[in-house]
Amino acid sequence: LRPCLNLDEFQIWSKPGLFGWNKIDQGSEFLMAEVRRILNELPRHFANCLDLGCGYGYLTIAARNLSIDSFALTDNNAAALQAASRNSHAIENAKVVASDAGLQLTEKFDLILCNPPFHQGFSVDGDLTEKFLRSAAQHLNESGVAYFVVNQFIGLEKKAQNIFNSIKLIAQNKSFKVIELRHQQSK
Repeated sequence: LRPCLNLDEFQIWSKPGLFGWNKIDQGSEFLMAEVRRILNELPRHFANCLDLGCGYGYLTIAARNLSIDSFALTDNNAAALQAASRNSHAIENAKVVASDAGLQLTEKFDLILCNPPFHQGFSVDGDLTEKFLRSAAQHLNESGVAYFVVNQFIGLEKKAQNIFNSIKLIAQNKSFKVIELRHQQSK
């Protein structure tokens, strides 16, 4: 691991070979900007947050100043877990768990943040996106909310129709879209 960038004076550690190892992913940055905007308009406290497919832990690092009591970061990549552990050690009540798309977790969460991978090898894998959606549904509290960011061409909304009761496009730009997912219809 090596220090590779700073986020508001927070030193981020990563290593070559991890996706976006030495930069802030544009999709993840877009997701966090939208989550902050939503929570500024309608402040909410979350008991816990799941960073699903955490990579080096950017989403947790970016969310550390929101009203969240504890974080769980999960990934199935050993190097990502090592980097996420190093990056989250300074964040109170953060734990890193090795898990394939969070499927090994048993907890429920108030908030889930996810920038799911959509490539398996060199091809786009729609089943991988669905795997992350199903895991999010399994781990989301009944009154919780999940925010996913995906590339514009990923049909997340269609894949989520049989999994979540409320699917809402929150924001989009030329490259990405942020989707809000809930078990209950949003008001």
